[in-house]
Amino acid sequence: MNLAEIVKANKLLQPDSNKQQFKILVLSNIVVNQIRDFIELKLRLMSIPAEVKFGNYDNIVQDSFEASNYDSVIVFYDSLNLFVNPLNEIYSIDSDEYKSKLKNVTNDILSILTNLNEIPNVIFNSLSSSIYNMEIATENKLDEFIKNVNSFLFENKPINTTIIDLDNIFCEYGWKNLIDLRFFYAFRAPYNVEFYEIYSKKIRSLLAGNAGATKKVLICDCDNTLWGGVIGEDGIDGISLGESSASGKIFLEVHYAIKALISTGVLFCLCSKNNPEDIDKVFEKHDDMILKNSDISIKKVNWKSKSENISEISRELNLGLDSMIFLDDSDYEIDMVNQALPMVKTFKVPQNINHYLDLINSISSYFYTASLTEEDKGRSNLYQSEQLRSEHKVNFKDISEYLSSLDIKVKVRKNNSHNVRRISQLTQKTNQFNLTTKRYTEVEILNFIRANDSEVYSLEVFDKFGEYGLVGVAILKNRKEEKNIDTFLLSCRAIGRNVEYVFLREILKDINKTNNKIITSSYIPTQKNKIVSEFYVNNNFRHTCTKDNVSDYEINLDEYNFNLQDFSYIGVT
Repeated sequence: MNLAEIVKANKLLQPDSNKQQFKILVLSNIVVNQIRDFIELKLRLMSIPAEVKFGNYDNIVQDSFEASNYDSVIVFYDSLNLFVNPLNEIYSIDSDEYKSKLKNVTNDILSILTNLNEIPNVIFNSLSSSIYNMEIATENKLDEFIKNVNSFLFENKPINTTIIDLDNIFCEYGWKNLIDLRFFYAFRAPYNVEFYEIYSKKIRSLLAGNAGATKKVLICDCDNTLWGGVIGEDGIDGISLGESSASGKIFLEVHYAIKALISTGVLFCLCSKNNPEDIDKVFEKHDDMILKNSDISIKKVNWKSKSENISEISRELNLGLDSMIFLDDSDYEIDMVNQALPMVKTFKVPQNINHYLDLINSISSYFYTASLTEEDKGRSNLYQSEQLRSEHKVNFKDISEYLSSLDIKVKVRKNNSHNVRRISQLTQKTNQFNLTTKRYTEVEILNFIRANDSEVYSLEVFDKFGEYGLVGVAILKNRKEEKNIDTFLLSCRAIGRNVEYVFLREILKDINKTNNKIITSSYIPTQKNKIVSEFYVNNNFRHTCTKDNVSDYEINLDEYNFNLQDFSYIGVT
């Protein structure tokens, strides 16, 4: 689409002003106003009600002081505007002036990073000297200056900041295709429409992750998707996979790319119309099969419709359909899934197989993990354990007997700084069992742990089939004579075990040791968290008021039942 079409499409998707907006601030020392429609459209197409605002031109340091109300901040501290005439200026200054200029620039960057260190998500562009590069092999003085600035930026970036390497973008697409110097010299607006399209696509997953809207599951067909050919017709020796053919090498590269996604916590599932034994044979016996059965969270290989199988995968994983991506080589199958399950994002294997790896790389941008946790690395194993539980469950008609048979144990930790990364991740990603859906960065979680007026509780769950990992978080804050439950959430993988009741009980037990007797809490409804609308009522909290769609609750600990006999099958360690 051209710029006019982008603007028009974005206006059509403008969110309801009564809904809470996902607020993004752009700070820049150049003119980048056109980026607004590109970013908003990318996120609104993902059902994120994005709203982009701009700071004042070339006033980044000062504006960074006033950015506290934004969910994300994007910083264009661009090398194009560091000097009036970069090559002339950098070569005309002496050593002391060079050091002074470098110190001023790095001090600016440090001030910006410091001022923004409590923003949930900061995107900061590295600096580039690409457009000033002379066609000689040696590094010039400007290159050296920019390299020193970038080294400082990478060394001093806080954990809430992601750096976008502009040189990587310029290298891939060519800076001459992305920058129009006519507009830079006339209006200080160097970047063209193509740059904004590429850049907004590159940062989309960072922003979507901050909004809790990243994808979690990759569901793949098999024939002509994980290998070339049809296993039922060509046999294990006839399919294209491996170094013996050009197309086989491409499928091999696709396997490695999917394997890399799995290592970051993406759940990999199969959905194929095939004979199960044929698919098992490929995964178990083909010499070039990089993906293994141990990588698969759920396997649906049968002759049912793919939309039905995907729905079953959603139920078994306890994850929403909007968290899933489906990859297939058939227009018919893609169309059927689009019609039956429009929430699922679909992609078709390209007819020109040479473009396949590019597609996988594009798909990978929909999955985003700010920082990898141990749960991410072992997520596939966690869901395989869940499969064992599901198989065990069919032996019981009564749900309480099934739960008792699991030998569930929980461990509640308080202010454990070793789990900051995972706790932050849960606040960013948990949508269903989340009473207030507040998102917090690692920095913010660490501040809560260290502060005297707040506590962070975490929940770990185990049973006879294995670990669930760290699956629950509660953040409490002091308010005069009371404690307020700011955040209470549970990962979807632990829903249905009643561990949330025991988690709350253990927290209230801990508080009961102090002088605090009044506990307040809130429920903020979203499209996804209706399952917890009665949670506080079910725990004998009293509804006090509802205002601006927020329901407030309160309980006096003298009235709380600490016995919870109904959940005595859950042990506390």
